[in-house]
Amino acid sequence: MNYLKSKDLKEYRESQLENQEYICPLCETAISKDVSALDHDHDSGFIRNTLHMNCNSFEGMILHKFKRSGVHKLTDIQTYLYNLLLYWEQDYSNNPIHPNEKPKALKIGKREFNKLNKWYQLEYPRRKPLSYPKTKRWTKVLLRLNKEMEK
Repeated sequence: MNYLKSKDLKEYRESQLENQEYICPLCETAISKDVSALDHDHDSGFIRNTLHMNCNSFEGMILHKFKRSGVHKLTDIQTYLYNLLLYWEQDYSNNPIHPNEKPKALKIGKREFNKLNKWYQLEYPRRKPLSYPKTKRWTKVLLRLNKEMEK
């Protein structure tokens, strides 16, 4: 077996990077020397390639989560990831939307409210000023006034 010495890591990483034409094989974007990491298989120890530091970290997290989740007892990671990509590519647009994904009511910020209120007092001087809603959400009145102000 050919073991690389710690003192030779930098030189080997940079030669790998040059052989890869400074392109990360995972994200397919350019890598500079200062953001590169020498990736290796933690089971066999074999060096694979040079990746962006973030890509190397993310690859490790995926493998770690795969093992920790117990899915590794059901299938191998290559099959799982391939099936996951196919799963994501399917069209689910005819299915209902999950309740957790219901759009949140938009909140009105203090600065935005103050601007609207200032306009309102100039436009309607005899009416009492608007009051900031306790829920901090846009009310029907505020929405209507905001449209009116933008005209």
